Amino acid sequence: MFDQRDTPNGAAVFVAGRDFARRWFGGEDVIGRQMPFGPPDSKGMPTLATPVGVVDDVRYAGLDRPACGTLYFPYDQKPYSTFYLVVRTAGSPWSSSRQLRDAVHGVDLQVPLAQARTLNELRYASVAVQESRAIILGDTINTPGLNFCALVSRDGTYIFYTMNRDIYWVSAKILDELKAKAFGSSSPETKK
Repeated sequence: MFDQRDTPNGAAVFVAGRDFARRWFGGEDVIGRQMPFGPPDSKGMPTLATPVGVVDDVRYAGLDRPACGTLYFPYDQKPYSTFYLVVRTAGSPWSSSRQLRDAVHGVDLQVPLAQARTLNELRYASVAVQESRAIILGDTINTPGLNFCALVSRDGTYIFYTMNRDIYWVSAKILDELKAKAFGSSSPETKK
């Protein structure tokens, strides 16, 4: 999609995610059509960019969020200090990490590789937040003091917690009240 013509002085081009292409161009063929991009030039004319490809959407914000109209630009035309590199491997991804680092450093020794994660790790991080929605326990338990270690008694009757090195307790019925306040009259299902 990008090639050697996509230099800083070349015509501005980009690759669009499907969501962006649908929203901006109304589902029509986008290849070769132009759109305004960036500030006006020295003559006050709009700077135009041309899509040279369309790719499937990536949900950078999480699997529970919709795609957000992503655009991809040639690095030489729009350099970023941070970018993502996605690599498909045969076998364990961690066994390929040395080869990946060597390949990147073969192009530029100054580029560090940080936060290498597998797709499964990213997937889990995206849905783990949903599965462990926290409820702020409110003024009954949360105080200006140092509150630690909230534990529910075996029979589910009391919540014990420490505050400023002392042990306190409240009725566990407060959890039902807090759930109703946080989630409405019906509490969320518990996932195992």
